[in-house]
Amino acid sequence: MSAINSFNRRNFIKSSLLTPAFLTSTMYGNNDKLNAGRKLDIDAVETDVLVLGAGASGIPAAISAAREGARVVLLEEDQQIGGAPTDMYVGYLCGNPMVGIFKEMVDKLKNDHSLLRPQSNNKDKLSDFWYVPSSYSMILDDMISAEKNIQVICGARAVEPLISPKGNRDRFEGVIASGAAGHSIAVKAKVTIDATGNGAVCEMAGCESMYGRDSKAQFNETHGKEKADERVMPCTQMFISQKFGTEKSDFKVYEELNAGCIDYGYGWFKNVKDSFYNRKTGIYIHWGATEICKDTRNPIEVSNTQRLLQQRLKPTVRKLFESGFTVNFAPKVGVRENRRIKGDFVITEGYMRKGKYADDTVAIGQYYLDGWGESWTKEDKHIPPFGIPYRSLIPSGFEGLLTAGKIISGTHIAMTAYRVQPIVSQTGQAAGLAAAMAAGKGTGLRDISVTKMQKKLKKQGMLRDLKS
Repeated sequence: MSAINSFNRRNFIKSSLLTPAFLTSTMYGNNDKLNAGRKLDIDAVETDVLVLGAGASGIPAAISAAREGARVVLLEEDQQIGGAPTDMYVGYLCGNPMVGIFKEMVDKLKNDHSLLRPQSNNKDKLSDFWYVPSSYSMILDDMISAEKNIQVICGARAVEPLISPKGNRDRFEGVIASGAAGHSIAVKAKVTIDATGNGAVCEMAGCESMYGRDSKAQFNETHGKEKADERVMPCTQMFISQKFGTEKSDFKVYEELNAGCIDYGYGWFKNVKDSFYNRKTGIYIHWGATEICKDTRNPIEVSNTQRLLQQRLKPTVRKLFESGFTVNFAPKVGVRENRRIKGDFVITEGYMRKGKYADDTVAIGQYYLDGWGESWTKEDKHIPPFGIPYRSLIPSGFEGLLTAGKIISGTHIAMTAYRVQPIVSQTGQAAGLAAAMAAGKGTGLRDISVTKMQKKLKKQGMLRDLKS
């Protein structure tokens, strides 16, 4: 174990220790001969709220915290913001309700980035919208730029948590992040929000994580497995096809494709193919090919899965190209499921089926149990609208740390219903607000007034179905 691992996980790196001398020894070791002539390339940053991951839950978290008056650092491992819509091409909007900061984004996308040219006069009857990755990038960058107290840091991955053991709960104090070129940043924060989608930093800190399908005995779920396993939902290689050139393209090629395809504003090809040929929109999003990944926590396995899927799609790409359509693969394979971080409350199938909102509900979901790879009937999948309790955002045994997105505290079955963007965005907005409230008052995350938090969220357009 390196010096930084053994020190940070059990001993607090006090702010006074975030000095060049300390960071030199932790990042590069204490071997003077080895380090001779090596230039220290590291920054130390302090902030109120640190958000890890600039995706569907992380960006709303950062904006929410900033609007509440907090200084925010938004740390993203990719070179551009956006998350799944920009790097996995998950540009299709599904799930409800679309409220709060997410609705702000959707309204801007519909107004400024519609793929219908000219704009349809029949907007109210349109559905099944999706947007190209650059549209998300531009809109989200504008929304972040409007908040002057957000510092965005792209191209840097959190590689080590900073932990302070205090009483019966460890306190999360920030992270050390590393860029691809070797430049490192130590970020100390009053509250950190893990919105990465993988929960690796939480697990490194010592949080209890869950992975794979839970057994029926663990949470008494109707559709739980007799024996727990580590199988997660499959991954999908998304792509976008687009007409090119001046020659007449053969739109009939889409009948030969096995991949799911959506015509902007009208729906799935198989449902609208007669009108599809009349519209000839010319740009489409595809669920290209899908495969089980042995372990989505393991970059080797994720890489193997992506390469396998792209190889499998070669005949499809060739057919489209010969018919006058170019193909753009998403840079990253679409990973639906990773770790889930156990919190003070675990959302279960049974909780969702009751159709009741917990007293500390901070987000509401309207979707179904969308478990890819599961043999559930339509009746099995149906659930009423459900509430996401604030307690499910607080990792057990920790202070100064929140989760947002699909890694919040829930079972495998439950997360299949809250993993979509309109719902994870709400968890981010709620987490950002809670983080700013706690940082501003200097209190613990469990000590803030959830009632006040809910009132603020309602003013922001959320929790419409939640009674006072």
